[in-house]
Amino acid sequence: MAPQTTILRSDGDGIVLRVDMMGFDIKNFEAEGNTYQSIDLLTDMFTTIPGSPELPYIAHVLAIPDKAGVTVEVIEKGEMFTFSNIDIAPARSSWIEGSEEPPYSKDLMAYRSSNPFPSEMASMDRPSIMRDFRISRLAVFPVRYIPEKAELQVYSSITVKVNYHGGEVVNPKTSPQKRISPSFAQLYRSTIFNYEQVLNERYAGKEDGKELMLCIMPDIFYDSFLEYAEWKRESGIDVHITKFSEINATASNPNTIKNYISDVYQNWEDRPTYVLIVGDDAIFPKKIVTYPSYSFPWEDFFVAVDGDDYFPEMMIGRFTNQDNNVMQIMMNKFKVYEKNPYTEDPTWIKKATCCSNNQYESQVQTKRFVADVLLQNGRFLSVDTMMSDGNWSSNCTYSITDIINALNQGRSFLNYRGEGWAYGWYASCYSFGHSEVMSLNNGQKMPFVTSIGCGVAMFDYSYGNCFGEDMIELGTINNPRGAVSFVGATSNTHTT
Repeated sequence: MAPQTTILRSDGDGIVLRVDMMGFDIKNFEAEGNTYQSIDLLTDMFTTIPGSPELPYIAHVLAIPDKAGVTVEVIEKGEMFTFSNIDIAPARSSWIEGSEEPPYSKDLMAYRSSNPFPSEMASMDRPSIMRDFRISRLAVFPVRYIPEKAELQVYSSITVKVNYHGGEVVNPKTSPQKRISPSFAQLYRSTIFNYEQVLNERYAGKEDGKELMLCIMPDIFYDSFLEYAEWKRESGIDVHITKFSEINATASNPNTIKNYISDVYQNWEDRPTYVLIVGDDAIFPKKIVTYPSYSFPWEDFFVAVDGDDYFPEMMIGRFTNQDNNVMQIMMNKFKVYEKNPYTEDPTWIKKATCCSNNQYESQVQTKRFVADVLLQNGRFLSVDTMMSDGNWSSNCTYSITDIINALNQGRSFLNYRGEGWAYGWYASCYSFGHSEVMSLNNGQKMPFVTSIGCGVAMFDYSYGNCFGEDMIELGTINNPRGAVSFVGATSNTHTT
């Protein structure tokens, strides 16, 4: 069983939590001619300092006061158990998808140390602002390692107190408190460990904010967009449309758009829950982030408006239409999906397909994990696991035909992790690109797609539509096909 965390006390002074270990596994694995041990706590977090021991730990995101300094201390430790002759593998650097995996390389100073690693048994990350809450991630380390002695130390429990005083006030939240929208309430419940406590303390347990969609677009799209806006209002979401001419926006200046969104967020009584930007590259502006070796569009730029962090305060999406006709196709797809879903065989909505390449072990592992979550927690009836398991020429269990057939039969969710670029997926057993997308004949059985691979959502691709645009724009007004939503990277992804 995974470790269990219990909130023992929560008040204006701080929060006290106890982490109880429920068991763990020591697993052997071979790498580069060496036999290492890894520790499995059934958690998702591992230390990541390259060259230092890779150890699991427990982490929780906590809501903290808007303007308080935050410190953490260990106030009680349970029984300690020691295990000898344990060779913990070093953490590796992350690497760009498609590049060669870095080796397991020990930092000699780290592995000659006689001090326990990590040095602290609990820590707090730098605070961030996530719309209604200032948050910080608490990390607790019940497993430590003394490299010089090859000794593992495991504590049965650790009790920590997060203090809301005494530390430096970093990244305070200065925006006024407003009502919590239902969509963000769902997100908070799945993300913030002490959400129920702070909801009751600060909001009297209420989540009664409005769902507001702010839609920003060039004037030429306004008239065609009105019908879709009316449907969203009928479905319970308030809609505000802003034309470029109203805020002096142009297709080349993203700062004008961001400044307007920031002003709306700070000053309107009901903050937007969603921001929809309408128009493809060169029609609606983009923010480019530049690194020494590459650059990419950063859409969250428009909605990260509170604090000096990368957390967005609103959910954002883009219609990548070049003209009114493509926008009409997209809007009709979304409206049909929401208003008149395919019901001749309603079981399709409880079926999914998970795919991955096999270049790195984690690609297959994460997709099998997603499949398990869908079946156990998502109430799905079936989940295909069509992993690419060949060697680029043979020995493949699945082909692109299998994936296309599954989508045509009806899958509400398509999930991929692997190599790709703007043109689509590139796995050892199949490629999924423009011609394959054009062959889809899934009608109203349109999936929500999460495609985690390099560049698959590169909407500013120099050679036409990217893979994500192909999926979302496919079909005609009378014959919807393809995907109903697409989430993907606009440039390189990294693997660990």
